[in-house]
Amino acid sequence: MSKYGRTRETFITGHSMGAVVTIATLERYPEIYAGGMPLCGPLSPALDFLEDRVFDMLATFEYYFPGTMGSPVDVPADFKFSFTGSDRVREALKASPEKAAMFAKRYNVAVIELPGVMSFWQAIVKELKQRTGGNPFDNRNTIYSGFDDDAAVNRGVKRYAADPKAREYVRQYYTPTGRVSDPVLTVHTTYDPLVPARDVVYYDVTSGVAGTSDLFVARFVVATGHCNISAPRTAAAFDALLSWVHEHKRPASGEIQ
Repeated sequence: MSKYGRTRETFITGHSMGAVVTIATLERYPEIYAGGMPLCGPLSPALDFLEDRVFDMLATFEYYFPGTMGSPVDVPADFKFSFTGSDRVREALKASPEKAAMFAKRYNVAVIELPGVMSFWQAIVKELKQRTGGNPFDNRNTIYSGFDDDAAVNRGVKRYAADPKAREYVRQYYTPTGRVSDPVLTVHTTYDPLVPARDVVYYDVTSGVAGTSDLFVARFVVATGHCNISAPRTAAAFDALLSWVHEHKRPASGEIQ
């Protein structure tokens, strides 16, 4: 402070799960920050995102490709994450190209990226089980849809009951409330193999229920990949956030060129 002086204002930003931290921080400490910019992260309740995207993908993948990864809730202790995924998963996809294409389309993921995505989901499940002390996921009341044979999937997919304490842990860390006092500008790519756009714009609903929808804007960049937002576009988004805070010019939703 002796070199640069007292801070006039503070903003918070974060990528991916850092976006969740950004929203949680803004909601809990509104007096500290002037605004926030969560980027390419799930802004829906953590339990919903993790169950619908992570766990359900693992459970239905094991249904379609049995024996490739094993239980979606009991990841082997010696499992190690790989960006390229396991040989067994890659071989299973290669052996059943039509089934692989159907599954990839259902979850809006390129087939070539499926092995790495599934490996990442296993890493998340393994860490969550260690952190929470149990399985937080429950699909006993899930009715699956969007596959080649929904009836067969719902009859054949394995069902799991959640550990209540583990489930409550995830619910607490974190379920957004929408109660923000500062501008929030989020940015997402048009294609993201990990975080669907619906989990980003979900906060529009949350803030609407809380009566703070005037403080939330979602914008997008035409790009492929998780958090593949270039430095110039990130800077443009932050400039828009600054203008919103300083000049009260709420940015329009839409594309960042």
